Amino acid sequence: MPGTVAIRFDVSSSVGSGHLRRAIALGDEFAKRQISHQFVTPSESCATAVALGVPQNQLIGFNTKIGENDWIQQIPELTHVITDFCHHEHFNLCSTIGEILHSKQLNVAVIDSMPPNHFHGDKNTIPSIVVTPYLDADKLRQTPHCRNWLVGVQYAILDSSYLTVRQTLDRNSLIAGDHILVCCGGSDRSQMSEYILSIFLKNKVPEVKLKFVVGNMFEENRVKSIKRIADQYQDKISLVFNQNNIADLIHRCGVLIGLVGLIRYESACLGKPSYLIQNHRNFEQYLRNFHSSGLGNIFFVQDQFERNEFESIVEALGTVDGFAEKSKPNLGAFNQVDGRGGHRFLNVFLDSTFD
Repeated sequence: MPGTVAIRFDVSSSVGSGHLRRAIALGDEFAKRQISHQFVTPSESCATAVALGVPQNQLIGFNTKIGENDWIQQIPELTHVITDFCHHEHFNLCSTIGEILHSKQLNVAVIDSMPPNHFHGDKNTIPSIVVTPYLDADKLRQTPHCRNWLVGVQYAILDSSYLTVRQTLDRNSLIAGDHILVCCGGSDRSQMSEYILSIFLKNKVPEVKLKFVVGNMFEENRVKSIKRIADQYQDKISLVFNQNNIADLIHRCGVLIGLVGLIRYESACLGKPSYLIQNHRNFEQYLRNFHSSGLGNIFFVQDQFERNEFESIVEALGTVDGFAEKSKPNLGAFNQVDGRGGHRFLNVFLDSTFD
């Protein structure tokens, strides 16, 4: 058996909570296997991590001025590390992974991201596994330096609650809920939540009920503003606060509208049609492939044509007829994303390093 596994992730209002949610999902898998594990994040992010569901008694904060060796020395039984910090603010990605790899004899797995923020490495930085849990990633980037590269939608890492819900379903039992779920992530710094809400209220009160997820990291003034709007339309708009897990919310809705993030796979896993927006060009080719695959609908709203198309769809969804037409379950997505990505990844990781 291994010693202790560290799950090293980042979380903040600018980075978002997707890395943390994958970390928690992997922690659940280790708990099922009775494998000792700790969560690790910079000290300044610890309060946020605990608020978003990381067990405080399993969380280690470290001083970024000292570097990765600070937390590595805090876990004497450490033998294995999973990193999840490939994102736009991590400027020293490869050197940080190298620091972990060369600190002592450790098996390291890297959860990758799509260009422009992905792991390359070199002959001196070779982790045991790189997992790129995205559709057709191997067609969009070169093979990274690693012993084993796991690629594709089958490695999409979701919270265990999605698998729990799926186990109650089959393709014949998928139903369309009676309302629209709007979710733009934990922080939504670009204020796409307000943008979507303004579309629904532009011309007339929507005929279909909206359930609006207010993220844990929304600024207080934004929360107050959204509350004021919802209070004016109490019979049509309801708010949900501080939800670390939204599997049941997705399951019960008819259509999901929101900002591109991990939610694209969460909605696919439960067979829900999704209409998602991206407000920058990062990951464009990948997201266009995702869109064309039928897993979900993605619109780049800085493009005026796509922005107009998205707004037309949202307006139509607010009507009884439009909602009925577009809220049919997405069977293709349900068949492709099964919620077992973390389980598959760890099977390979554990078989290749512990046995």
